[in-house]
Amino acid sequence: MALGLIAFILSAVTASGCEFVTPSGDPETCYDHFGLFNFNSVLECTEAGALFAGCSKYNKLMMKDTGGSLRPAQAMGAIAAAFGGVLWTGCLFMLFFKFPAWLFKTIGGVFIFCFVTQMLTLLILNHSICAGEAANALKIQDEAYQCNIGTDGVTSIMAAAFYLGLGITILVCPVPKTAVITCMGDCCKDACGEDEEAGCGCCGEDATKGA
Repeated sequence: MALGLIAFILSAVTASGCEFVTPSGDPETCYDHFGLFNFNSVLECTEAGALFAGCSKYNKLMMKDTGGSLRPAQAMGAIAAAFGGVLWTGCLFMLFFKFPAWLFKTIGGVFIFCFVTQMLTLLILNHSICAGEAANALKIQDEAYQCNIGTDGVTSIMAAAFYLGLGITILVCPVPKTAVITCMGDCCKDACGEDEEAGCGCCGEDATKGA
């Protein structure tokens, strides 16, 4: 469950950030940084580096000029974050309720789907800003320049790795025959000794088998 939460948080951070792509080129020029839904514009270019104005949402002009190449990455990021949140909720319920085999394996399959969609956020590297096509609209120099993966890009890859690991683990592991947490209720009362209470970790074999 904890790994599912981490994957969801990383995916959400990726979607909300503005440092997915960090263009570079002329060392004397400062470049805006770009995320899936936000960008970080250069406020001032100094000898020490760029001073940024802070994250802002793409305006209508920018989306009109470059949205055709940006929207696929945006869609993949939104889908991965949304499904990641739903999956984490499902994993939370899995602690207390026995899931049928088909549902348990479906969760593993959806984690793999989240891995694919999360990796597809890298489609932003095909954005026209990485080929200089929309330089004027984005207030960047006209010539082509190189796009590097920023901190949000690294975060996206980490989220994808967590999704993949969780998906493979669920698909490979046997289906639990009980809820994951079985020692917190009546199942322990008969198995515990006289001086022990329910939830002491002394559940019988039938209660814990396969969990």
